[in-house]
Amino acid sequence: MNVGNMDSRKWLELCRIRISFFSVLAAATGYLLAAPRPGTRIALLAPGVMLLACGASAINQFLERKTDALMPRTSGRPVPSGRTSPAGAFLFSICLISLGTAALFWSRGPLPAGMGLFTAFWYGAVYTPLKRKTPFAVAPGALTGAMPFAIGWAYAGGSLSDPRCILPCFFFYMWQMPHFWLFISQYGGEYEKAGLPSLTKVFSERQLARVICSWSLSCGAGAMLLAYCASGGIIIYGLAAAAACLALSGAAMLKMGSEKKKNKNYLFAWRGMNAAMFAVMCLLSADRIF
Repeated sequence: MNVGNMDSRKWLELCRIRISFFSVLAAATGYLLAAPRPGTRIALLAPGVMLLACGASAINQFLERKTDALMPRTSGRPVPSGRTSPAGAFLFSICLISLGTAALFWSRGPLPAGMGLFTAFWYGAVYTPLKRKTPFAVAPGALTGAMPFAIGWAYAGGSLSDPRCILPCFFFYMWQMPHFWLFISQYGGEYEKAGLPSLTKVFSERQLARVICSWSLSCGAGAMLLAYCASGGIIIYGLAAAAACLALSGAAMLKMGSEKKKNKNYLFAWRGMNAAMFAVMCLLSADRIF
């Protein structure tokens, strides 16, 4: 029984459910902001986006299986550990992406389906190979973080040129930068040992901390711009709190000291950035619902 559970768990690991859930939440936020009357259609949007996000995650692990095997953090993943064959992971990802695209196409037509397929393609065919070539791959790769909101917006029939769509997409795009670079500040050494380009080779520890802080402050300003999308009241104060959380998260990286203190600041910044992103999506959704 335990063996069976472990065998089925590998498919969930390929999907990276927690990360994929954020894509679904972003798409739901876009839908709720654009829909004249939020209704049951969101129940059809969520499975499509989840399947696409899980499929993109699986194909990413298929493509990065060799470098994943060289890093302690990722060597236990299903493909490099041998629990799943490369062919099995690839077929699994193609099935998920196909089902997700079909779900969006069947329920709402070619635009959201095409956007979803484009996002999965960009993640696997553009961003993933670029990670082996440049430490700044996150700049084009962050587009995949902005797309789920736009997919939800288009799914509800909203215009993609509407500022209420552009501003949140811009925020989600900007947020990807310090979030990923914060991760690199902690695990850049593993990237270097695996032969991957890393910002830890471009910047000193102090310089990278300043870069993260600067971008975090920019994201905080971006969070305040989202007030344009809100009706006012408590939602505005909530967005201000999220902006402050982003600013404090970035500032935490400037505090050097012992290794223990740096790890503590890293965890504070990491959790703060994730909490701010989650709060922004919940605030915008709540503003539309209530």
